Amino acid sequence: MLYLFLGCTGLSILWALCWPMSRSLAFYLIAQGLYVLCVGVACGIFGDGRIYGIIYALFTAIALSGVMWLSWESLLNAKYKARVAAIALVLVIGLARKAGVSMAQPLDWYEVTMLIEGSCLFWGSLIVGFSVIRPVFPKWLDIYWGLSMLWLGQAVVDFGVLMHYPGWTRGADYISPLLGTVAFLYLGLRLRSHRLALLRNGVHS
Repeated sequence: MLYLFLGCTGLSILWALCWPMSRSLAFYLIAQGLYVLCVGVACGIFGDGRIYGIIYALFTAIALSGVMWLSWESLLNAKYKARVAAIALVLVIGLARKAGVSMAQPLDWYEVTMLIEGSCLFWGSLIVGFSVIRPVFPKWLDIYWGLSMLWLGQAVVDFGVLMHYPGWTRGADYISPLLGTVAFLYLGLRLRSHRLALLRNGVHS
């Protein structure tokens, strides 16, 4: 069942990639697709061993670099850059600290990776969410709204697993790909809508 969910996530990413988009968004979607494919295969082959841990950490870092790229673009175009970044950082540090205190010490590699992942996703969701409240890319308002909601949901799952281990673990395996599938389908539909609107207006590039 889990692999069915992951397969649906992968197909929704391919659907979204069919439509024109910015380089930063294309990089993020490709990174997410590689994450779903490689981490899913590694889990099936190696279980929770060291090799899986290396692959998981590597492709998580690649996916998060896409999150940071999109967030940085939003921040650079924000009116109050320093204030937005500072407020988001304070909120992230507070939540990460609460999650860290809730976990057993010392943290293992998986918990450290999830803590970093959840922090980056939460920070990105706040930065991109601010760009929706005070639009810095009006044309892509719906795209950035979708990204902000996706990252917020993924961050909640990560911090939920860390603060309520092991209760959330089983559900998180299915909630994360479900969130991804819905979000990437939404992004694909919105990108398609943007493309069709351009074609109706006689713009072909």
